[in-house]
Amino acid sequence: MKKKSYAGFWLWMLIYCVGFTPIIFIADNGIIGAKLVMIYSAVMLNILMLIIEKTDHIYWINGVSYDEAEKASYENRMEYAVAHLKTFTKFTVFYLIFTFICHFIGVGIFIESIVFTVGLIAAAVSTIKIKLE
Repeated sequence: MKKKSYAGFWLWMLIYCVGFTPIIFIADNGIIGAKLVMIYSAVMLNILMLIIEKTDHIYWINGVSYDEAEKASYENRMEYAVAHLKTFTKFTVFYLIFTFICHFIGVGIFIESIVFTVGLIAAAVSTIKIKLE
């Protein structure tokens, strides 16, 4: 297990926050901006899970301490990380397809926002059952 470090998480957080700046300039109205923020957030959360899986920093995920992660086998840590990655990938793919369809059939941003919020909460809550063995 690698030495405990949150540097990669803070770098991801910085990129996530700085990434909103172009959205402000690209979006010519609130609806486009809101859609871009939700898409960006979904993709960035998925990227965070991918980083966690690739770097073996599962203690970045709420509910697992560094000590617990260190005691677990590499295989168990990877199973834990991959399970989280799969959950957030499913959410991201679902949301991207949903928002694409909504764009063409004219579903309002309010509905898209509700689906994004409920979907993200559902994905996060569903990870509670994932346990580090």
